[in-house]
Amino acid sequence: MKDSDFFIKDIKRIVYEKYPEAKIYLYGSRVRGAATSESDWDFLILLNKDKITPEMEEEITSPLYDLEFEIGEVISPMIYSEKEWNSKYKVTPFYHNVMKEGQLL
Repeated sequence: MKDSDFFIKDIKRIVYEKYPEAKIYLYGSRVRGAATSESDWDFLILLNKDKITPEMEEEITSPLYDLEFEIGEVISPMIYSEKEWNSKYKVTPFYHNVMKEGQLL
């Protein structure tokens, strides 16, 4: 696998090329220090848009899946509008876990 710093730079480059205003959080076992060789990379990607369309998701996920094949590790992106994340999802355990443990990249 590539060095994790270079890998994270690749993730940021892919997302910011299409959406420079995006916020990217790394969360899950990689942040907690509990990752194993089987662990995926959990990313929350928030876009400054009212609604996320399937086309917008594809613009991000397609190159991420290419990177996934290149590095041989699983990337699990969750993509939401920042507005929706901070309203609709604010009451969910997922929101609280990511906001508590996640690292803004």
